[in-house]
Amino acid sequence: SDSGGVGALHFPHSISLDRGVQGFSSAIDRFLPKNCAVCSICLMEKFDTVIITRISGDLDTPVNVSIPLKGSTRDLVGRFSKLIEEAEATTKGLTSEAATSWDRAKKRKWVDQRKCMDEEVQELLMQFEEEWFGVTKVLLQPARKVVDFEWNPETSALLSKCERYDVVNFIANNSQNLDTADIKNCLVCIARIQDKDLVSRVATEIRGFHNTTTNNSSNLDPPSMKVVELRAALATFGLPTKGLKKDLIQRLEAHLLGCEESEDEDEDEENDAYTVLILSEQLQQIPFESMPSLRDKTVTRMPSFAFVLERLSKGVSSPNIESGAFIIDPRGDLPSTQKAFGPFMNKVRKSFGWDGVRGVDNTDTHSGFMKQSLQDKDIVLYCGHGSGEDLLSREQLCRFPTCASTLLMGCSSGKLHSQGVFEPVGIVFAYVLAGCPAVVGNLWDVTDKDIDRFTLSTLDSWLFSENRSSLATAVASSRDACKLGYLVGAAPVCIGLPVPQPARSTR
Repeated sequence: SDSGGVGALHFPHSISLDRGVQGFSSAIDRFLPKNCAVCSICLMEKFDTVIITRISGDLDTPVNVSIPLKGSTRDLVGRFSKLIEEAEATTKGLTSEAATSWDRAKKRKWVDQRKCMDEEVQELLMQFEEEWFGVTKVLLQPARKVVDFEWNPETSALLSKCERYDVVNFIANNSQNLDTADIKNCLVCIARIQDKDLVSRVATEIRGFHNTTTNNSSNLDPPSMKVVELRAALATFGLPTKGLKKDLIQRLEAHLLGCEESEDEDEDEENDAYTVLILSEQLQQIPFESMPSLRDKTVTRMPSFAFVLERLSKGVSSPNIESGAFIIDPRGDLPSTQKAFGPFMNKVRKSFGWDGVRGVDNTDTHSGFMKQSLQDKDIVLYCGHGSGEDLLSREQLCRFPTCASTLLMGCSSGKLHSQGVFEPVGIVFAYVLAGCPAVVGNLWDVTDKDIDRFTLSTLDSWLFSENRSSLATAVASSRDACKLGYLVGAAPVCIGLPVPQPARSTR
């Protein structure tokens, strides 16, 4: 209704929740694309346990793994929270303009302190990956196109009795960077194979497949290779392994030359593979996207699997690049940001007709502009303090019938706040409720100049790159544009689904 009650909010429809397990499974089959992996990470503090659930197109059914936390690994979340609190204390009330009055010694001390914190963030994320997830980190990887490995006949016969052959094949396709011992651990922990001899046999064969081409692809000579070697090399590259020898040679040569096979109609989809993270409340502040194994991958977040299915059921299309708006420094106290975005604002105004406001003006004017732009445009950029909630409340936002893909580049714009026994809240969830395909926000406070570097790099990659990056891919590739690639570069996260590169309207 329009009365402002709960009925006005755009809660996800229960496409998978109203018919029990069968309805849930049906919704997955219907809406989950082959290139999407949805991974839930739940911390059960009472039991010192982390539970990972993966639902993806490269598995027949979901996989669940329980990881017991031991020793110092129990306190990683607390240590990370404390570090971010200390980092935010170094920027409280500080702008780049205010720092110009510092003497050289004070500035050097501040810079050195921030660099140390940057290294600590990186180190803690490495600890999360190695001490929490270990080999199970493969479950967080984007969905790959699955290639059936050509097993030794005896191994194949043994695996035919395995309950989760799809998991074994998943491990084989995602273990290029694992040694034999780690592959064995994957087979035990994830595929749950208890036969030690079978585990050893399968792990050795998988490692043998990958060893064929690891670091040696430039030295491969397809015409001189045996059929088994050709198939192993093709499997390592994620290419089909069936066919006559001449077909295998041609396929491998085409790959080594950087050619695409016209018969592989799913290749574009595989190149756009992505992971959607669903995190329990205590983990919302952790930038898992910047762990070593995920940092260069396309990764987004969503509040729940129901939201993922709801958004997938509607589809995510390319925004119209001629339908954009920007709000830059609405309080007028970030002159360096206005200067940094000057060329960008001129370009999108002249080339694509974007509307925009910047600097001090009537608050009501800025508020009205932001409200209208979010409903009428395809892309909205906000660069100012916080999330712009002083211009537009989350209560207003939740009632929008539609909402643009949005970049909220202020301090802690993507941070969620605890509500006791209830789920955490934050304005980015209001954007999701309003139907926003994706919103980029910062998990903690950042410095203006460094986040401006990130934002400009993201916009350049998403809007103008020939690589046709999605917004989430552009976010991942822009983290190192920051001088502090972790203390600032890890703060931005993308909530929603990967939004394709904008294009000119054909209407």
